[in-house]
Amino acid sequence: MRPQCGSRSRRRTTSYAARQAGIKDGQPIGRLYANLRGYRILSYTDDEVIVRLLTEAPDASGSSLMVSTEVSVRWTGSDWALLAPAGGTFDQAVTAASDSDVATFLPFTAGG
Repeated sequence: MRPQCGSRSRRRTTSYAARQAGIKDGQPIGRLYANLRGYRILSYTDDEVIVRLLTEAPDASGSSLMVSTEVSVRWTGSDWALLAPAGGTFDQAVTAASDSDVATFLPFTAGG
């Protein structure tokens, strides 16, 4: 999968991640540790897939934070390309995941 968004979008996404982690603007983020935990397919055609990804990462206090992100990919004829959301930033695509939300995701499995 090749990302189809510019560096401006990556900066905005990084800024969002910094705010979520409690880091002030302009301060180094450092390493962002996150694990993909699951997925839920929202729609599928031969040309486009919309999926919600479940990600676990520590918050500013070190506690576990679960979020889900809606992601769209389009078949280019040779590979799946990530589509940037409307407005070019993932800020609106990321939401906190409740325990009941987490239960609706299919888990990723090692080697599968």
